[in-house]
Amino acid sequence: WQNYIEAWTRGHMATFFKNSLIDTMVSLVFIVIFSTTVGFACVKMDWKWKNAVARYFQIGIMVPVATSLIPLYQMFLKTKLTNTYTSLIITYVAFGLSLSIFLITGYLRTMPNDIFEAAVIDGCGIYKLMWHIVVPMMKNAIVTVLVLQFFFKWNDLLFSMTFISKSELKTVQTGLLYFSD
Repeated sequence: WQNYIEAWTRGHMATFFKNSLIDTMVSLVFIVIFSTTVGFACVKMDWKWKNAVARYFQIGIMVPVATSLIPLYQMFLKTKLTNTYTSLIITYVAFGLSLSIFLITGYLRTMPNDIFEAAVIDGCGIYKLMWHIVVPMMKNAIVTVLVLQFFFKWNDLLFSMTFISKSELKTVQTGLLYFSD
């Protein structure tokens, strides 16, 4: 056990673990909030651009991550966001939304509109409908999104290696890579 203790202390794994936890958890909160609201708006609400917005996010699934790496780095460099939690959180949320919205909209399409119509007839406003009726009914879809996105974000190496160079901000994956060297 001494080797594990030494690796934890000498390798600064506690700092890397904390950084990964912050980046991942904050990203997950934003992903769940945005994907549930956008998914609900695209499936259950009637407005002019709902199909265009849904297709926009579906197209986002097809964008390879590597193609956006250099433009993102240049943008973060110009805005002085490299070596910050914000650069990873923005990137994680942006790349996590497409799949999450796809999963949420698929789940919402299976829900009958009668429940929502009954709630509106009983005097439920749009925000109350969303947070007190829709979200509790979507627990399974939200947990699915959380689990999938947690593993994607926690195991990310590409973005954390590109945007973070300070050792006190590195994530677990980047820390393990440098620790093994």
